[in-house]
Amino acid sequence: KHVLAITNAAGATSEEILDLARKCQKAVEDNFGIRLVPEVQLIGATL
Repeated sequence: KHVLAITNAAGATSEEILDLARKCQKAVEDNFGIRLVPEVQLIGATL
C-alpha cells in the first residue's frame, strides 16, 4: 500500500520538496523505527 505522497501544489522548489521528504522520512524512522524508501528515481539529489 502507498501511505505517503508529496504533491507540489503551491509552487515549491525541488529543494523544498526534497527537504520535506527528508523530514518525513526522518520523523517516521525516529518515531516508528521504519525507514521509508522512495519509489521514485531521483536524479541529481538524494534523500
